[in-house]
Amino acid sequence: MIRRGFTLVELMIVVAVIGLLAALAIPNYIRFQAKSKQAEVKGNLKAAFTTERSYYQEKSTYTSCTMKLGFAPERGNRYRYTFNTTTRADENCSTTESRATAAGTSLPTDGDILADTFKYGTGAGITAANAAKPAPVYAPVAPAGTTTTVQNDLVGVVPNVADGAGSFGIGAQGDIDVDAQVDLWYLSSVSSTTAGICPALVGVDGQVPGGEPKNTYNDVNCP
Repeated sequence: MIRRGFTLVELMIVVAVIGLLAALAIPNYIRFQAKSKQAEVKGNLKAAFTTERSYYQEKSTYTSCTMKLGFAPERGNRYRYTFNTTTRADENCSTTESRATAAGTSLPTDGDILADTFKYGTGAGITAANAAKPAPVYAPVAPAGTTTTVQNDLVGVVPNVADGAGSFGIGAQGDIDVDAQVDLWYLSSVSSTTAGICPALVGVDGQVPGGEPKNTYNDVNCP
């Protein structure tokens, strides 16, 4: 009985088919994996929105101090979270919560929460996420018939008037693909419009309801 193996041509065809499948599947897998990392920022921005609203119900004002809010994302966060860039006269929320050690460092004056360098180290992406970035460029729209105070191109505006009429916002920037560009998000308490950075947002894509996270630089699809 004669046993025959695969011919060289057959082997080459199999290798070519495997290579073609890999060329199609690997980029899609990498893109899917990157998008799954964005689930963190969406959930945490919504949680931050809820904590601000709850704080307002009790205090009739907003705050950018994370400890006052009780906003504490789980460790292992890839994103840096930044609350209002302006502060009331009676509070100081100018420090950042470091997560560079197992215990981390949390202060009552923390207004930012840094990405977790204890877990991810200080590579290009995480370092970029923790670096100071321009505030998200958006135009908050005051709800009709209200005295809500809004201000363009800020992460948020802390109410500084007696009736607490004002808006707040949260910015987030995170490491998706380990380069110096970072994934940029914001959430405004009121409706807003934005042109985005990458991809450019036009028409209805740039119209954002209040309380909805918005991606202004998508590091999954952009350079």
